[in-house]
Amino acid sequence: MDPASQLPLLLGLAWLTPLASFVAILFFGPRMGPQGKNAAWVATAAIVASLLFSLVAFGIWLEAHPVQVAAHDLHAADSHDSHDSHAKPQDSADAPREPVAAGPIAYSGDWYTLYETGNETGNLKLSIGWYIDALTVMMFVVVTLIASCIHFYAAGYMSDELDAVTDHEVSLSAGGHLHRPGRFPRFFQALSLFCFSMLGIVIAGNLAMVFIFWELVGICSWFLIGFYYERQSAATAANKAFIVNRVGDFGMLIGLMAIWGALGTFHFADSTRTDADGVGSV
Repeated sequence: MDPASQLPLLLGLAWLTPLASFVAILFFGPRMGPQGKNAAWVATAAIVASLLFSLVAFGIWLEAHPVQVAAHDLHAADSHDSHDSHAKPQDSADAPREPVAAGPIAYSGDWYTLYETGNETGNLKLSIGWYIDALTVMMFVVVTLIASCIHFYAAGYMSDELDAVTDHEVSLSAGGHLHRPGRFPRFFQALSLFCFSMLGIVIAGNLAMVFIFWELVGICSWFLIGFYYERQSAATAANKAFIVNRVGDFGMLIGLMAIWGALGTFHFADSTRTDADGVGSV
């Protein structure tokens, strides 16, 4: 298999599958079984499929770029064995030289270019693209594995939302407690969008994508933290998280402007050396 073509396809599918789950639950969630019960299994099936895509991509990466013992470790082991056996040391001229370590392998490209222009200050290119290296592949497996566990747990934990809910933590001014319909599908709708946004950060090929998906992660966090928004504690916690994230966004925007001023680009691949096959090394 050619990793340059297979990895973007597999990780792209792993990234977009939770988005498909979000759209399906958004439009058909209440009709997915009694009280939308099957929305949990739609979301869970989507993230498990993403995990499978990620594992296949991980296998392709290992096949194309097998893990190797560092050359200096092998040389040290050989020297240690030679010392223990009291063998005559080799002359420095005959000693094997350590190979120069190549930079990390990375694959990059664009699925779709939204806007591109060039001037004396740099090349402004806004695109939906990917940047895949060993860390990207590993993080896809980690994120989808943990998210799959969360989905399985949440399917049972949120089961109270399948029926009408009486929230004893919310007291009405007229007396009594809040009675409301269950919001079971809405939770998994937000969780699917959160996973899509998180994976978007991992696969992003440029800082503009990172910023956009970081914002989406913040919005999804606001929805999830404030899921029980009738409760004052949940509403306060959600607003606090939202405000803190916006403060962080200000620093991130300053960093983006500094990077643009220094490099004239937002694309990660522009800081790598790329060969004819689209494979880059830092």
